[in-house]
Amino acid sequence: MLQALCMNVAGIFDNWGWAFALRHGLLDLIGGPHGASLFKQRIRKFLPEPLLRQVEAMDDWHTNYLKGYRDSLAHQIPLYIPPFTVTKDEEVRYRELESERQQLLFAGEFDRYESATQELEAIGSACTVFMHSLQFEGVYRPVHLHLQILSDCATVVECGGLFLSHWQERA
Repeated sequence: MLQALCMNVAGIFDNWGWAFALRHGLLDLIGGPHGASLFKQRIRKFLPEPLLRQVEAMDDWHTNYLKGYRDSLAHQIPLYIPPFTVTKDEEVRYRELESERQQLLFAGEFDRYESATQELEAIGSACTVFMHSLQFEGVYRPVHLHLQILSDCATVVECGGLFLSHWQERA
């Protein structure tokens, strides 16, 4: 669901760009289909002022968040949601239990192994962020899942209303 949401949030701005370009016969003027996104510079000179201001205000959001995640997904790199998160104190105990479990397994002490496993599985809490992967931490920061979903949906609704109010106008 997260992947579909991210692709559709990115895609709707492309779809609105297509609708605008086709409505006004702009495909040749914007360099063909690849220029038909609201975030492409080639289409901006044709956007009515209210729509242009909105798109320009969203440039940072598009460049630093949406485009990177959309492009990653389009090239089959799924968004990563860590299975759980631990505090520093929990991390110490988690590592101790991992080591203990390995020793118990090799020693054949399966009852104690099960007990250590149950304690290990109780550590941590649900992770509420997503990211490209752990290797991309320097490039893309973890994004808070629920807040971002709500924010993205609100952005689409707000921009959709503005687009519908002005898509038949042309600068």
